[in-house]
Amino acid sequence: MKVIRWSPALLGLAFLIPGSGGQSASRMNSPVLSHKPLPPIAALLTSVDRHQHELEKLVEDYACTEIQQQQSLDSKGRVKKQTTSTFHVFYLDGEEVDTLIAKNGKPLSAPEQKKENQRVTKLVEKLQRREGKSRKPGATIGIGTFLRVSLFRNAHWGIFHGQPVVVFDFKPNPSYKPRNLMERAAHDLVGVAWVDPQRREVVRLQAWLGNSLKLAGGLLATLQKGSEVAFEQAPVAPQLWMPTYADLNLSARVFLVKGMKQRLILHYSDYKRFNVTTAEKTRNAATQ
Repeated sequence: MKVIRWSPALLGLAFLIPGSGGQSASRMNSPVLSHKPLPPIAALLTSVDRHQHELEKLVEDYACTEIQQQQSLDSKGRVKKQTTSTFHVFYLDGEEVDTLIAKNGKPLSAPEQKKENQRVTKLVEKLQRREGKSRKPGATIGIGTFLRVSLFRNAHWGIFHGQPVVVFDFKPNPSYKPRNLMERAAHDLVGVAWVDPQRREVVRLQAWLGNSLKLAGGLLATLQKGSEVAFEQAPVAPQLWMPTYADLNLSARVFLVKGMKQRLILHYSDYKRFNVTTAEKTRNAATQ
């Protein structure tokens, strides 16, 4: 459930990776409800920020199924190769724990699943030893990151999935100093956010690079202009909003040499409360 949490390792895969499903902001323009007065924008953004923070805490008490499609693209953006992986996902001490349960629609063989369960058990044991100790903050990227590092402006009405939403443009906040690699990457992006004004939740956020971005001075990677990311959230049960979709369509040159064009599409479903002991989590993961 990469959801709203993206590790540096995933950045090495996904943010080194170009189009969010072909749905750039210009291609998602909605009818503008110019006759309808906007809600108080400052209060709306304050509530959205608070709700997003609550959501990102709440998601750690749930498990879900994540279906991950990884596509290799040619120079024209056509799919050369695709693999689909299914994971059972939960959180422990703020870390995402993914257990692979199927590849390309086929369950793992018994030996493969045993090996995967052993890997997960070792990870859980490591997190158990660390539990309660201080962790480095914010090595993640998602909607909450953009709410911190960006300026939201040009509010207007639009339509998303048939419902009225308040649409914002956003750009880097020049007064914000990024604290880590993830925030720096998000800080250099511009984009559009669609907000449900009744529930005060972000339903979709899409961002793209206006210029190339060098990570670690270009030694790690250079993200190419036009690379895009998108996130969506929706109610998955009464009074429960959760991440449902993420799309990283990115292009990069890695380690100064190798060019990569890949797309990573994530779908999240089957959310279940998972606020149990770490021992129970370990046993649960091992039987998936």
